[in-house]
Amino acid sequence: VNYGAGYYSYLYARVFAADVWQHCFAADPWNPKAGQVLYEEVLRHGGAKDPMDMLVNVLGRRPTIDSFVNELGIRHK
Repeated sequence: VNYGAGYYSYLYARVFAADVWQHCFAADPWNPKAGQVLYEEVLRHGGAKDPMDMLVNVLGRRPTIDSFVNELGIRHK
């Protein structure tokens, strides 16, 4: 796989990170409950669970690009 394909995965990581940040931490970056949810649903499993399932468990829905697009300052309908 060439570099372009690998770089595409970085964009997906940024999309997911922006969605988790907005959902869990934007209002209070030091929220211990949100941190505990992230630990319980994602970090403690490492690579043992399907990543999409872990994201859905944290967000309560499938991730979207909305938070990432907002971070870029792009209008998105």
